[in-house]
Amino acid sequence: VGILADKFGRRRLCIAYSFLYAISCLTKASPVFSVLMIGRILGGICTSIFFSTFEAWYVHQHSQKFHFPHQWINLTLAKATFYNGVLAIFAGVVSNIAAEWAQFGPLSPFMIAVPCFLISAFVTMYMWEENDIKSTYALNYSCASLEAIFRTRSSSVLCLGIIQSLFESVMYTFVFLWTPALEPLRPPLGIVFSCFMLCIMIGSSIYSFLLARNCLAEHLLRMSFFLALVAIILSAGAMKMVSLYPQDTGKYTLVAFFAFLLYEVAVGMYFPAIGYLRSQIIPEQFRASIANWYRIPMNMFTCLSLLWFKNSVHSDKEFSFN
Repeated sequence: VGILADKFGRRRLCIAYSFLYAISCLTKASPVFSVLMIGRILGGICTSIFFSTFEAWYVHQHSQKFHFPHQWINLTLAKATFYNGVLAIFAGVVSNIAAEWAQFGPLSPFMIAVPCFLISAFVTMYMWEENDIKSTYALNYSCASLEAIFRTRSSSVLCLGIIQSLFESVMYTFVFLWTPALEPLRPPLGIVFSCFMLCIMIGSSIYSFLLARNCLAEHLLRMSFFLALVAIILSAGAMKMVSLYPQDTGKYTLVAFFAFLLYEVAVGMYFPAIGYLRSQIIPEQFRASIANWYRIPMNMFTCLSLLWFKNSVHSDKEFSFN
């Protein structure tokens, strides 16, 4: 989808994102498996648009249209991460109220999201301008954007892709696994999600604080990796203790929860850092395309991790049964 954005218009694809995700949410109300599958496919397409095209549109407007200083991209992305966290906290609380307290069920957050997507579509439609991208690669755009990753003189583009794929594959694996990991505590999931978003806000605030004291984005990215590594080690250790000492499940699950919070702080530092580095390293005419190429190995790593986890759990159950 990044190739479509760079060739035919990033603003157009951002508008399509809002409408397609609204449709994806509506499919959740269907009991038909094929409809649900279509909804998931649309959701996957929209996720790719979200994590590539919006940022590409902004960076172009910032650098090419208004010619603002590049240093401001750092600050803008940090603020965007912070306010995304604010909105996500609100969304988590509203979802929890609708789904659990008001007992509208797990479908209600998806239905609440539909008008939000429609508002986003109309704001983008009437308030955004299209990026003016002049490319000479119209006939073979996909190959040209892939070539830009592997060119020797652009090895930093490849390194950035490896870094992003590794970190975000862990992040998406975490998205799938935190719910079953915290199941022994039976927490309100909307409130837990809001806590995670609060930690992302804290991470982005730490990023802004250190950035104002002349820390480089590269150094802050390394710091986010270190925090994430510590959090993963702590959570893995806590989960291991749960299996060894089931009588203390609640205590060690709580330790894992605090490790998850630390991980989200790392994520809050990671997003503005990696976004700024993308804005500096990825060629403008391929910005959305390359961002989506990065997501292919990330999705592969995530799928392999989840398959390995599923097989491990299945093997453990068979062993226990025997």
